[in-house]
Amino acid sequence: MYRVEFAVPENAPRGLTLSIETLMDNAPKAIGCSVTNLDDWGDANLYVACGFSKEMPSRYALLFWDESGGVNAANRAIMEGAFLTVFASPEHLKREKRKWTGTQWPCPPVAIPPAVDDELFTNEGGPRSGAVWAGPYEAGKGLRKAIDWACENKMSLDVYGIGRPFLWLRRYQGDIINLDDWDNKIRIWDEVSHLEMPEIYNRHKVLVSLPMWFDPCPRACIEASMCGCRVVTNRDNGFASWDGVRNSSREFWDKFLKAASSGG
Repeated sequence: MYRVEFAVPENAPRGLTLSIETLMDNAPKAIGCSVTNLDDWGDANLYVACGFSKEMPSRYALLFWDESGGVNAANRAIMEGAFLTVFASPEHLKREKRKWTGTQWPCPPVAIPPAVDDELFTNEGGPRSGAVWAGPYEAGKGLRKAIDWACENKMSLDVYGIGRPFLWLRRYQGDIINLDDWDNKIRIWDEVSHLEMPEIYNRHKVLVSLPMWFDPCPRACIEASMCGCRVVTNRDNGFASWDGVRNSSREFWDKFLKAASSGG
């Protein structure tokens, strides 16, 4: 039996945590999984590192569903020591390979989307209206662009964010947004449980995800697509490089175990 340990950074984003939980829930029966901090390795057979650490274990894969980080000699050596490296989308893989030119990967890096529970996120086939935006209130997630898109297309927009919306809006948008001008077409809701999102996606026609800069593959795009939403994206959204979505857990474990057993 394999013991696999996922090592994540402190204060890991919720999307990464949820995707790892989904991978663990769908792990083959012969695999036991646990989670630890990135710099606090335990006693496992194999490891999945979600980032770089000063000291790496003997047998590890690298999982980058976000940006991989800075290019330097130490990080390149870590890249070349992994038996498998995973990126979040074909566009993400293409950009990272260009950034890490000259890196000798033991096994060709692959693109596998963040894992999403396809039993939870399903298309219920009910009535739909309007658009939705979902994600953390961060500068690069493109809420301002989503609001502009909704106004231009005369469509209501429901905003379900993670964090403190009005603090974020004041900090990053200044006085650009005037709530009095929205005429109730843009609605910012309180933060909800992740378990409530399938029902929310199933009420809407469109998910708007227009990042300000490159986002490897926003998890909300996969979830909403599985629930039947049309996803509006731009070229800075790695989700656009996927041809359809799927439960990626089996694909991850197949590639992970194959690479581990072959020695990378």
